[in-house]
Amino acid sequence: MASVESSSNAARQPCILLAEDDQDDFFFFELAMSKCGAKIKLVHAKDGGEAIELLKDGSGLVPDLIVTDLKMPKVNGFEFLQWLQSQPSLSKLPAVVFSSSDEPTDHKRAKELGALSYHVKPGDHRGFVEQVGKICRDYLLGKED
Repeated sequence: MASVESSSNAARQPCILLAEDDQDDFFFFELAMSKCGAKIKLVHAKDGGEAIELLKDGSGLVPDLIVTDLKMPKVNGFEFLQWLQSQPSLSKLPAVVFSSSDEPTDHKRAKELGALSYHVKPGDHRGFVEQVGKICRDYLLGKED
């Protein structure tokens, strides 16, 4: 599990918890945030189970936004979203899906489990940067120092 900060002043920066099993996609997400000029703390969980542990381990992590992939080992994104909804103190945290799956059933299930939006990972770098920028603008605009 890794914590990555986009700048040195992390005390008041908004925080994204990214549940993503693909190390390359995590790297591209981090790079896209940087290209968008986002000053956001990025905390990485390698699957939904690790994300759950981060949220309940008493570390005080309360992200401003949760971004989750769906197809992950151990605890997938659907299970993670379901767990979030079962936690009174966390169920109101904004969560979005960022997945390579464009299956209508996945979109529907994610929304039913509380995802505010569903973004399909584009195959090109420019599209990836645009999608990450949209996520940051839609959910974190105005929360940066």
